[in-house]
Amino acid sequence: MNINASIIDQRLQSVTDAIRQRAAEELNINDADKLKSLAFVYFCVQTILDLEDSNTFDCLTEGGGDFGVDAMHISEEYDGEFTVSLFQVKYVNNLEGKTNFTENGITALINAIRFLFDPTAKLEHINQRLLAKVEEARSLIRDGYIPQVRALGCNNGIKWNASSQEAIDRSGFGDQVTWEHINHEHLIKILQASKPVKDTLQLSGKAVVEDMNFSRVLVGRISITEIAALIERHGERLLERNIRRYLGLQGNRVNEGIRDTLNSDEKKQFLLNGAQVVIAVQLYRIAEKQRKRPNPNDPACVRYASCFIAMQMGRRLLKKMNLQMKEIDHRNFEDVTQLINQNGENYFHDSVRDVQKALQVLYGSQEISLQQLSATFRRGDLIEKLQQMEIH
Repeated sequence: MNINASIIDQRLQSVTDAIRQRAAEELNINDADKLKSLAFVYFCVQTILDLEDSNTFDCLTEGGGDFGVDAMHISEEYDGEFTVSLFQVKYVNNLEGKTNFTENGITALINAIRFLFDPTAKLEHINQRLLAKVEEARSLIRDGYIPQVRALGCNNGIKWNASSQEAIDRSGFGDQVTWEHINHEHLIKILQASKPVKDTLQLSGKAVVEDMNFSRVLVGRISITEIAALIERHGERLLERNIRRYLGLQGNRVNEGIRDTLNSDEKKQFLLNGAQVVIAVQLYRIAEKQRKRPNPNDPACVRYASCFIAMQMGRRLLKKMNLQMKEIDHRNFEDVTQLINQNGENYFHDSVRDVQKALQVLYGSQEISLQQLSATFRRGDLIEKLQQMEIH
């Protein structure tokens, strides 16, 4: 028995329990063996991409009509490019860790890459979760963005054999596609590794360096594109994702400074801005929840329009309370939150109808493909149509 393979196997029990309900409701997976296999897909995606729980499950496409892709993730666009991560995952109950990644798994990935990224290829018998992501990627390609594809073969064994490697070499994808093998050994190393962020930022103009509270502080100007590039390169590693870590004050001068500021008179500024931000997040979460777990009767736009729907929900909320955005603060925060809890679902459905009406204004009665939908919600003209609507 391979120790690392055994550690991962034991870890999958808690992952299985965590995803059991959503797997049954959204993917119709109840069988114990299939659920364990799905848990390994989930674990690989979350560990490699460093995603939150809900975003991880949103990547899963396993099931009937998955086109050989168990999970798919699309990054934000940056500098004319975007990254697509495709996962093909194989899990066996033999914990010796000596089983090759299968040839049919490599073949499935090659075929998926060849057809999924051809905007003209017609895909049939493909499940809706995968189709929505594929059409989003195709829409980006049609808009001129260049995809960089990561093909990830994950298992609890060893790498694919020479025959599979020859198939990869013959595929002719070149540098546009990178192939990665991930197994239990890699996963354990990722979990154990400390991940310091080391990078260089280019300042604009002069900078001042001062010593303050036993720390060296640099004050200068920096282009927002530098920050965007930093986030693109390192993602959430730049942030403390676990909120409990923010509460750890001992030995952390930054967190202690945050505490001292919040205990000072300056905290009123945080409360003023914070109330508006929290309300916006609450509305967005309602729309995002529906996007990730749409009802069978929901229109296709729900999968792409979270920001637009949340914006309309906010307009409805303000009209109901007869307030402007700048008037929302800590004094009326509880009343606003209570109204969202009571009427959030109604605001959502009414706002979906707003989006449908705006789409009809833009496209008339013609049928709108998923590619068109994805592209539409990256443009500003739909916002103009929504802002022209009277809220009832």
